[in-house]
Amino acid sequence: METNGESKRSFRVISQDTLILIGMFRALDTPEKLLTKEDARKAIGRDPTGLVGTALKHVLHEFNILIEWDRVKGGWRRMEGNDNLTRRRKGIISMRHKSHREASKLSVIDFSKLTDPQKVETAAVASIIGAMAHFSTTPSIKRIEGAIEKADIAGLSFSKTLALFHESK
Repeated sequence: METNGESKRSFRVISQDTLILIGMFRALDTPEKLLTKEDARKAIGRDPTGLVGTALKHVLHEFNILIEWDRVKGGWRRMEGNDNLTRRRKGIISMRHKSHREASKLSVIDFSKLTDPQKVETAAVASIIGAMAHFSTTPSIKRIEGAIEKADIAGLSFSKTLALFHESK
């Protein structure tokens, strides 16, 4: 940003309450430790809901620590190893369900009432939603896993992954 020939930098300020939450999340050094909403509320003296997202993002990006809410245990805990993998796998299923819901909503658009640019945009959005639904099926995941096993455990390039969907089944 420039004003009167001078450049100004803007930076985000993290509130004291958010810093307290960040410290509490960092203290969860094993998956067994749990931080409840009540613990957080006591520590900062108010409802932590509006601050948790910022604190979780900061802990993930700055310290490479993944903390997520565990519904069964009723608190935030560190996600490592298979816990993390299981959550990501469930995330794929969630994306597939979401893409089906979004496709249903998109299907009610009256194409004849759209301008040409809107028709192009609608087709592009429909293509992306369709691709997400297609890539997130169990057979697609298995196909990718099989290709990775054959190639290298480090993974496949994006282009090689896409090529898997062009091969005959």
